[in-house]
Amino acid sequence: MQDDIRPDGRAFDELRSIEIQAGVLDQADGSALVRWGIRTKKLLVDPGREPRLKDLAQEYYIILRGKEGDRLLVEVPEGLLGYLEDELGEYDVIGDGFKGNVAVVAVHGPREPIPRHVGDPYRALIRYRYTMAPFSVPERKRPAPGRREIEISKVSKEALQRVI
Repeated sequence: MQDDIRPDGRAFDELRSIEIQAGVLDQADGSALVRWGIRTKKLLVDPGREPRLKDLAQEYYIILRGKEGDRLLVEVPEGLLGYLEDELGEYDVIGDGFKGNVAVVAVHGPREPIPRHVGDPYRALIRYRYTMAPFSVPERKRPAPGRREIEISKVSKEALQRVI
């Protein structure tokens, strides 16, 4: 392999892929979907390549997904495909994937604050709620916000108040 690429297939001066899509929620006045991470390809390869791919998976961002029929199912970052041609041999691309972070943002308002005495005509009142998906944490997540979510909400709200 080459020393001029990162384990996920990006060059050292290359950013992760960022995708922003506006207007994704109908019930909000404004909304966006933000994704950043690594685009991957799902491949079927010869099972004889498994030992070499296991070695490479220790160093590079390669996921061995198991077997599909008599072939090995592997997920590889798009940026590594050119470098792995010899190790992969012949392969079939069966799909695209994405590994990274996804955020959905919704804006409701502006509205009159309730109760009215908390309002200030010269400043915006921001109510900010951060929630994590239940599958995003290793332990069981309770429906009520935890300490981590409350802290992230507070810090993010304070950062937004300074720029709005």
